[in-house]
Amino acid sequence: MSAPPPDVIRTTAESVLARPYFKLDRPTADDGEPLIFRIIAWILTPFKWLFDSLEGLPDFLRWIIVVVAAIVCALLIMHIVYSLLNALGDPRSRRKKLTVGAAAREAPPEQLEREAEGLAERGDLIGAVRVL
Repeated sequence: MSAPPPDVIRTTAESVLARPYFKLDRPTADDGEPLIFRIIAWILTPFKWLFDSLEGLPDFLRWIIVVVAAIVCALLIMHIVYSLLNALGDPRSRRKKLTVGAAAREAPPEQLEREAEGLAERGDLIGAVRVL
């Protein structure tokens, strides 16, 4: 089997490279900039927009507003992460926290029933249910 003539190879290559997913004339997304710098630039973009939108205010006030907004965002993100880790954590550790308060009050059932009856007689029905 022989190779096709060079003209056929050339026209086939041109037709393949003319397809839209071959972007030879456009610059690539990877221009040598490390990924961390692109992520930092992406994170700082809203804060730059906020700073620019506060034009007309004194510069020190603009900086204070942007820094406070960044701190609030960081605190919210930390709270979200903490809440997720706490919710996804080990359920046995939550049970241990709950049983610590319950273990402090151990009484025989008869005493708890008498206490509940006394609370019910005084009209504290919710307290009586809690004791039971």
